[in-house]
Amino acid sequence: MACSATRAEPALGVPHDTDPALQLQASLHDHNDDGTRKAVLVVGAGLHRQLQAFTHGDELAARWAAFTDWNGLLASIVDTYDLPRIVHEDPAATWEGTVARIVTATGEAGATAVLRPRDAEQQALKLLAKQLRSLPADSHALKWLGRLMLRFRDVVCLNYDAALERSAKEVGAEVTRVPSSSRKARSTLGCSFTWMAKGRHGRVWNPHGQARCPSRGIILGTTSYGQALSAVTRAWNHAKQAERLHDSDGGHAYWQARRAVAPFEPTSEAGQLLLLTWVDLFLAADLLVIGTSLDRAEVDLWWALHQRQRNLARVPEAKRPKTLVICGGQGPQHLATGPAGISVVRFDCWSDAWKSLDEQRI
Repeated sequence: MACSATRAEPALGVPHDTDPALQLQASLHDHNDDGTRKAVLVVGAGLHRQLQAFTHGDELAARWAAFTDWNGLLASIVDTYDLPRIVHEDPAATWEGTVARIVTATGEAGATAVLRPRDAEQQALKLLAKQLRSLPADSHALKWLGRLMLRFRDVVCLNYDAALERSAKEVGAEVTRVPSSSRKARSTLGCSFTWMAKGRHGRVWNPHGQARCPSRGIILGTTSYGQALSAVTRAWNHAKQAERLHDSDGGHAYWQARRAVAPFEPTSEAGQLLLLTWVDLFLAADLLVIGTSLDRAEVDLWWALHQRQRNLARVPEAKRPKTLVICGGQGPQHLATGPAGISVVRFDCWSDAWKSLDEQRI
């Protein structure tokens, strides 16, 4: 994991206040009263590779191979049905093809056994969730992740496994899951759990669902990504309603209250409770994105990012919250031009990229 540098170098000819590496430093220094960072950390499946690097013991290597080959893991679901694996370039397409092939396979067994696509997908999701529950990380790896996570008030996790919940417990945090019967748990818009440790508190959000409850909202294929758009659109409208009703001082006090341990959740003029969702975080917070390529298939995230860009268009650029994608190497080509206001922060390798989030301690 050795690398030749530990910090991305400022680009030649770029003013310091617009250089992504210096913007990252500034964002990491901005803290809430309890010491947690105001920036929102957004993590994806690349987190598994970093956990793999921190995990001791070669015997876990085979189990980690599945977690670090996400497309291959999706394709492996058909093994249960004795079908050959087919891996597409796009994981969402791999998943959609898997569901269709399961339906076809049941049809070949007889007309009365043909599954509906929805039922086939539910079967596949349960198989996937079973594999994701056996996370191969050891205590050393989970403690690294727990210490990192507890530096942020809000973490948006695009993965389905329980790595963040386990890591919070590993470092002594008190974890409270959102009750499955509550309104906040009926969709993937609300937070998954809250934590408290050493006078600090925070939340973890799983906008694409969780392995522990696969039948209630895992968002994976193009079908479910598309269906998620309507819920994300409603959440955005509710977030804007709440902001318009209570943003009387330029936003500072409002957003402190909105993101408090017991978040401020006002009632709209029509009497509707305006719940805090992960979409609210896209209105006013710096976003630090790492371990995900922001695949084009994730249309719910791209919709929110582009809405964020529109929402900030009239704000002077120096005052806008930043969207920083932290990469080891050049990063995905489709992010190179900065779509949706993204700035790419490049490090020599992924260990340096993750270390950049670790350096400013609280």
